[in-house]
Amino acid sequence: MRSVAEQDAQLLDVVEKAIGAISQHLSTKTEEKGSITDLIRLLQLRRELEDEKPRSVSARWVEDECSESID
Repeated sequence: MRSVAEQDAQLLDVVEKAIGAISQHLSTKTEEKGSITDLIRLLQLRRELEDEKPRSVSARWVEDECSESID
């Protein structure tokens, strides 16, 4: 079973290939289907997939001055 990261990487690869195919279609007017709207949607999807990488988060404990000590 593949991890989520591997699935995202594979999906990103497919999106990249589709972007290339639609870009080529728009510049050469071949028989393949695709439009500017499709290209924009794929570009947005690629941006979303690239932005969803885990980020480093740091936290720190702050003692409350009003807290009572437990003996």
